[in-house]
Amino acid sequence: MRTRRALWKLIGCVALLNSGVATASAQSLSSKPIRIVVPVAAGAATDTLARVAGDWLGKKTGLPIIMENRTGAGGNIALEQVTKGEPDGHTLMVATNGAITINPALFKKGPVDTATDVVPVAMLAEMPQILAINGKVAARNAREFIALAKERPATINYGSAGLGTTPHLTVALFAKLAGIDLVHVPYRGIAPAVTDLIAGNIQALAGGNATVAPFVESGQLRIIATASPSRLSYLPDVPTAAEIGLPTWHVETWYGLFAPRGTPKPIVDELNRHIMTMFDDPASRKRIEDSFYDIVRLTADEYAARVRADLARWNRIVKEAGIEVQ
Repeated sequence: MRTRRALWKLIGCVALLNSGVATASAQSLSSKPIRIVVPVAAGAATDTLARVAGDWLGKKTGLPIIMENRTGAGGNIALEQVTKGEPDGHTLMVATNGAITINPALFKKGPVDTATDVVPVAMLAEMPQILAINGKVAARNAREFIALAKERPATINYGSAGLGTTPHLTVALFAKLAGIDLVHVPYRGIAPAVTDLIAGNIQALAGGNATVAPFVESGQLRIIATASPSRLSYLPDVPTAAEIGLPTWHVETWYGLFAPRGTPKPIVDELNRHIMTMFDDPASRKRIEDSFYDIVRLTADEYAARVRADLARWNRIVKEAGIEVQ
């Protein structure tokens, strides 16, 4: 009897030990490849940042990195793919605030609840929105543009990459705060909108500097303001929101890494630490900054707090801009 009792005690200890090993292994990355889902086509801005992050994670973890471009439905197709993945740190997504915090404010029902179904891992970068106008518009700066719009209500058109996109909401909020009536012309992507802006078919457009910079240099377009609290290093002569009299006109596009709900906190923090070291790597940093992105260093917890704040903020912006929820 004593021998049997001792045997059961030994089996219990082994089981406990194995349980501890299993728990520990669940709290760190395994040897599986890391799959990064990207909601845009290869070559787009989000894809570029995703590949910078993917290259670095592969280098730091020694694991194969699989990039998977899943386009469509404003990022929701990619989001659904990620939420169905194993919550073990090997399924990730690079998303923008468009998919994570703007879409929930615009659509009553979506396939994914971004407040609960995904976990913020690390912010990669952000790009302040700038307001550009056609070079032939009779306004040299933002104040003159606002005055012109007040003189000619509902005659100035602005383009966007589509209803509810950041470029749309940037100008809609600008118009609301400035007390002017502009006409929104949505396009299927930012490229055709830029083409029409250059041609003069529309008069204004918001976006990142990389989108319009070549045409500003040629004089075809003119940047009149940046929707940011401080001047941008690469646009030192462009006034800020406060400087044009609209201090609350702050809009940016940010890009971040997300994981499925239930991904263990130690794994999330491990991935976040890897991304933070990426920002100290000269080659990676140059790839990011050369595309006019601003690097933002946040812990996973700080990033989660920012996402929560942005969800509330975009709900407020959509209401202030008078945009009908779909």
